[in-house]
Amino acid sequence: MASSCSINSMCLSLGEQSSKTLVITTPSSFFAKPSRRSQNFHVSCNNNANNASASPIPIPNLKSCGKATKSMSTEKVDYSCCPPTPDDWNNIPYYKFPPISKLRKRSVAQDVTEEYIAKYQLATQRMKDLDEKDPRSFMQQANIHCAYCNGAYKFENLGKLIDDPTFALPYWNWDNPKGMRLPPMFDRETTPLYDARRNPHVRSGTIIEFSSSTDEVSTDVKKTVTNNLTLMYRSMITNAACPLQFFGARYVLGNNNNMDDPGTIENSPHTPVHIWTGTVEGTDLGDGKLSVGEDMGNFYSASLDPVFYSHHANVDRMWNIWKGLGGKKKDITDTDWLNSEFFFYDENGNPYRVRVGDCLDTKKMGYDYAPADIPWINCRPTRKGREGKVDLTNIEPANKVFPIVNLNKPISFCINRPTTSRSQKDKYEKEEVLIFKGLKYDTSKYISFDVFLNEDEDVNTNELDKLDITELLEDIGLEDDDTITVTVVPKKGGDVISIQSVAIEFLEG
Repeated sequence: MASSCSINSMCLSLGEQSSKTLVITTPSSFFAKPSRRSQNFHVSCNNNANNASASPIPIPNLKSCGKATKSMSTEKVDYSCCPPTPDDWNNIPYYKFPPISKLRKRSVAQDVTEEYIAKYQLATQRMKDLDEKDPRSFMQQANIHCAYCNGAYKFENLGKLIDDPTFALPYWNWDNPKGMRLPPMFDRETTPLYDARRNPHVRSGTIIEFSSSTDEVSTDVKKTVTNNLTLMYRSMITNAACPLQFFGARYVLGNNNNMDDPGTIENSPHTPVHIWTGTVEGTDLGDGKLSVGEDMGNFYSASLDPVFYSHHANVDRMWNIWKGLGGKKKDITDTDWLNSEFFFYDENGNPYRVRVGDCLDTKKMGYDYAPADIPWINCRPTRKGREGKVDLTNIEPANKVFPIVNLNKPISFCINRPTTSRSQKDKYEKEEVLIFKGLKYDTSKYISFDVFLNEDEDVNTNELDKLDITELLEDIGLEDDDTITVTVVPKKGGDVISIQSVAIEFLEG
């Protein structure tokens, strides 16, 4: 590949469902491992689990809250993740925007001052010192992530605990080369920001590798940094042209299957950062218990590590940046989504209902992000693959190749495109995607395979790029072709993958 921002592969994480449809809009080294996001929690995330058509999503029914299950295990969490139940469940008020005299600024975690670090340590310690039943306590804030069906929870107003209303969380800007390491303030032993259960490699200044969903460490720093920047470009631009790509599948009440089709940033780098930071699997946690990826590396325990909040602060920042890129990159306007509700306690311990629509503008909520360089925005890769078209003479059509029982060797097939020579207007309105349907796999194993266009079985997976096919077809001059060639190369665990069929369809923005 001829590019200053190159990458070997991009990772997509699957959950525990054993059969699904895979939409390839990304360069795809695809792997599966029981996801931290898709566990069988016993918190009821709807008021009528049998009513799959009811929407918007109502406030979670914590009256039925029970113990969670650890990822990659049937073992129950040994403590309750359930938040305190309000005294008057039926009369919880709705969140209102706070009066704002001055915006709080979320700082870059790598650049904060010693004065800031001291405040952050003090605020975190005071949260940890609160009674664990106090909804403002660190334990209860951490339980939010364990108990709910959503992701991060902001505890920005911990500033109240140190009497500093201007205090804001820092963000871990892993999208910048200098931020691709654990922020130093989280690695000071004996401080409340330190977590001794993190993988030891985070202490040696190692670089996170976004293209991996394991805790592996790369020794080629330059290559890893450039790969990470290219993956950021893909996750934010190439493969996130429209809301359904960036946000992921629509969440339908009573149906958790769409949790296995998350958005681009959720796939990576969000998940790889979690796993990279978490406890080494198999580590003795005491009392004969072996780690399944605690703390950051497992859903139920992720927010027990203070760095979780800075990690998700940057995920939130990516949302802000994405919306500023223009085109179809904008928030969803579906009222079902906007009116979906969650339940939180504020900094005074008072319960509130919070609508999604009230969380879209950070400035209205009272905070913004300190500016930082965004180097990945210029990292669109230059692709260098096969010259000219592939000879289709000896390549079978997709309907003769699929279904396949085991993806235990490279396969190539040709597939007809529904439309060719698309106008820029049509490309703006619809993304052309390659879809693998009826994908089945062993959820206990890592699974990965590469997908290529216009290549044969002798493809070198370390040098060629795999991208959203709308952009890729432009780059390799196949926009006018009625038929294209696809090659799938298994890298790991292919013997436990079966695929029912494949198709090219158009995803509307």
